[in-house]
Amino acid sequence: MRLPIDTQALPLSTRWSLYALGSVGGSRINSPLDQVAAWVLRTHPELTPLSTNEALGGIRTRTHLIDAFILEEAERARLEGRTLSFWSLGSGFDARWWRQLPHLDDVITRYIEVETASVLAIKDLLLRTSPFELAWSQVSLREEDLEQWCAEPEPDNRALIVAEGLPERLELEEIAELLQRLHQHVPDATVILDAPISRVAWSRGLLRTLGWTVAAEHHLRPCAPLIARDGREICPGVHPVRLQRLVPHRG
Repeated sequence: MRLPIDTQALPLSTRWSLYALGSVGGSRINSPLDQVAAWVLRTHPELTPLSTNEALGGIRTRTHLIDAFILEEAERARLEGRTLSFWSLGSGFDARWWRQLPHLDDVITRYIEVETASVLAIKDLLLRTSPFELAWSQVSLREEDLEQWCAEPEPDNRALIVAEGLPERLELEEIAELLQRLHQHVPDATVILDAPISRVAWSRGLLRTLGWTVAAEHHLRPCAPLIARDGREICPGVHPVRLQRLVPHRG
């Protein structure tokens, strides 16, 4: 039975991310990146955006890079003999709890999703009666307004925080305020940040004033779409992507 979904309750950027992770089509996309997103699109096609754009390639690239960052952090924790709590801020319909967590459950012992009430309500409505119901039931859900997103310390785990899709949903000043809150509440955390593109407005100096140091960074430049002489799009363009691995600033 198809459940009634208020598509207007989902931010457009969340629907783009859902489509980028779950779509299959064309000669360049042979399988979905995320099986949960693919199932959601298959059972609720009304969530598919009306048109596609070059943001999709950037979202897929961003997802691959963040997944790689997470694997590196998990391996680092293994070598150090410690465990992690995973805080996902703004993940929308991403399902790393299905895609990655089963391979990392010796290191990541708790998985928490922080999202707005409207997004989590729709996600929970769809997944609690889905083929992914059991895995989804193990995820802790935190409904928070955007300006209140944060994480909490745990005595036995170090926090690994993934803050994704923020430039599409928050102003630069609000992202800075989020990082400031995180530094106050979980000062020993590692943050994988989907960062603002501008190196001037979003500088390493600014991050130091917020309590963070850039330990690693990926910055991919935009790529324009490839257009045939008759005007057909041969290959979609890609939006720029900037990811940062942030650790507490010492000094």
